[in-house]
Amino acid sequence: MRSSLAADLSVMHTPIESNLENSRGQTEVSVTASSKASRIAIWVSSVLLAFVFLMAGIPKLLGVEAHVQHFARWGYPDWFRVVVGAVETASAILLLIPRLAYLGAAGIATIMAGATYTHVIRVPEEASRAPFTLSLLALAALVGYARRPKG
Repeated sequence: MRSSLAADLSVMHTPIESNLENSRGQTEVSVTASSKASRIAIWVSSVLLAFVFLMAGIPKLLGVEAHVQHFARWGYPDWFRVVVGAVETASAILLLIPRLAYLGAAGIATIMAGATYTHVIRVPEEASRAPFTLSLLALAALVGYARRPKG
């Protein structure tokens, strides 16, 4: 009788286990596809941010007159332009190194928080720029979160 009960349990258990295995396999496939899409989206976002901030940072470091004038109009000393340009450039490069991308994203998020402050508080007539700076900040935060060290 004991072997009959074991046989009955074995028969009942097999289809359920098989269904779970199939279900797990399908879930793993969709998670893998979703994971691949997420990785691609994070890389595209990282490259986009890197491009934007290289194009923003290098002219500041080179002392392009428009940037010199902007920082003066905003009431910042010239050395601050150089610091912002250096952080933008370094952060852009860090974004392209997966293990360090979260640091680059943090640098960009910090710069964008400062840019938003500048446009909204220091120079209110430039407040219309805030949605763009906040969008870049949000994208940097998303990349930073996705690339944060795990463990």
